[in-house]
Amino acid sequence: NITVDVTVPPTLTKKPSNQICPNGRTARFECQAQGTPTPEIYWLKDAKNITVN
Repeated sequence: NITVDVTVPPTLTKKPSNQICPNGRTARFECQAQGTPTPEIYWLKDAKNITVN
């Protein structure tokens, strides 16, 4: 038996929109991606990971 895994490059199916948010307020960004293997999405600010909560 032979198994062939086909990879598909990631593409954004829903892109985050630009937002203006005053200091101290909460901003919410959303995006979706597809590909094989399933893409992982990371959010960064100043080159540091942002935790999701």
